[in-house]
Amino acid sequence: MALTDLQNIPKKTETAPKRRGPRTVSGKARVSLNALKHGRRSRPGRHLEMLSASMAELGEDPQEFRLLRQKLLESFQPSTEAARMLVEDLTSLRWQRRRLERAQAALIARRVQKLEIKRQRHSLQVSQQTTEPIPLAQLNVGLIHDVDSPTKFQKLLEWLEALKNMAEVGQFTDCEVLLKCVYGPIPTLRGGIVRGLFKTLAEPSDATPPDRASLTALRRELEAEIANVTQQYHLYIRKHVELTPVMRDECLAPTEAQRWLMREMNSIDRQIAQKTRLLLEMERTQREAEKESNAAEHVGGRSHTEHDRFSSEPAEQSQA
Repeated sequence: MALTDLQNIPKKTETAPKRRGPRTVSGKARVSLNALKHGRRSRPGRHLEMLSASMAELGEDPQEFRLLRQKLLESFQPSTEAARMLVEDLTSLRWQRRRLERAQAALIARRVQKLEIKRQRHSLQVSQQTTEPIPLAQLNVGLIHDVDSPTKFQKLLEWLEALKNMAEVGQFTDCEVLLKCVYGPIPTLRGGIVRGLFKTLAEPSDATPPDRASLTALRRELEAEIANVTQQYHLYIRKHVELTPVMRDECLAPTEAQRWLMREMNSIDRQIAQKTRLLLEMERTQREAEKESNAAEHVGGRSHTEHDRFSSEPAEQSQA
């Protein structure tokens, strides 16, 4: 073999790996449009196949769309291709409006879900805060003057109940530590009254019974203080933890995204109204044209019959 022949032998080229094509539903739907030449109505059923693929990805039932389309066709009964195209447009618009309504409901549900998650998180935080230790600096100031927290209310109720039990059993001299932790060096008005009553009841000796009026007043003030702290604790829980019906109803207020959806739905409603009027006008015009055509054919047939009858009468007379 000559050298020139060896040079002319084609070299073996590496082949690229074979492509298997798209595997997802959306990819197959896009590839199916490669041979599309004349729009969505180039082949019957092509548009519905595309819609079915997109609906499947959105979790929608294509059968519902077909049922809506069939009902609209039965309601309007289009007699021309133009009217049938308008019914197709109405079907798409109605379906788009359903999607917007579903999106609006999802936005509201999402807001409620976020609110519930936030409240549940606060509830867990409240449960954790009830077991937290109290710094010594807060005890020196008086826990009743501290910022509202679950720890504050839990400890105040515990210590006030302890003071109430001490008053019941007549331990008036061992209460100074608890009074300092509750009210601090600068007590509130009721705290000053409670501290003064404890001091008054602690002055008599063991032989002298405690003043019943002072003891009754001390019990009354402690019960009022406990009721006040309990009410504040309930308000704190309601503000930070509870999920009230009013809060749920507040989620129904339109946001900016919901306003945009409302504008889109209003735009679709206008398009539906316009296309419906156009469809009804086309059908009315078509029916009138058919009536005129039928009337013209009837008149033409009648005149032709009369002409034949009149033309046959002279012949009959001449034969007579």
